Amino acid sequence: MSEVTSAAGEGTDPDEFEIPEPLPAALGPLKHTVTWWNDSHGVTDPALAPAAIIGQTFTLEVIDDPASTPVAAALCGLLTNADAATLTPSTVLPTGELDHAAWMRECAAIRDHISVLRPLRSDPPALKAVLPPALQALVDRLAHHNGGCVVIDGPIPAACLLLAYELNPACLVRIRPLQRGQTPVEFAAVDYLRIEPVLPLETGYASGQLVEVAAKLINLSLELASQR
Repeated sequence: MSEVTSAAGEGTDPDEFEIPEPLPAALGPLKHTVTWWNDSHGVTDPALAPAAIIGQTFTLEVIDDPASTPVAAALCGLLTNADAATLTPSTVLPTGELDHAAWMRECAAIRDHISVLRPLRSDPPALKAVLPPALQALVDRLAHHNGGCVVIDGPIPAACLLLAYELNPACLVRIRPLQRGQTPVEFAAVDYLRIEPVLPLETGYASGQLVEVAAKLINLSLELASQR
């Protein structure tokens, strides 16, 4: 039998390579969910992948901190080349009118933070070091080589994922947003990283409220993908 020479130059029996079966075409957009789940757990056969169990086979990362939101938006703007105006969310008054004064204050705060962070753009470790402690810790967890499968939700984790990717591009294999969300930061991060969320939704639910829905979708997708 002929041998295949690996990049290291050693002969390898072709029979040792496992060629995964193609996923059923009927899965459609669910294919990316199954592929991500398999890759993040180091398997090729959906039938061998572990079930999605919150806190066991995957971790949910959420940070709700209004004080850190402008910093996160600035971090996103710096890393994606988006301007402050693009990343500033609209504020709606009880009357249904836009609160232009609040929008301008938020935009100015984001612009100021971008100005402070810009000199550190080419130095990701230094950039991480000037972030609030909670964001630094999240970036470390996301960038960690053996951090396990992670689902993020909200603008702050989305911005932190951008910096984690700068520090360790391989981390993207095991991390996905829960949803596209409704904030400009989430949209910008997902588009820049070219990744699909677990749920193909754009909702206002934050703080991981849809994580149980995501777990059920992952498990159903694995079940369907196993039906060859």
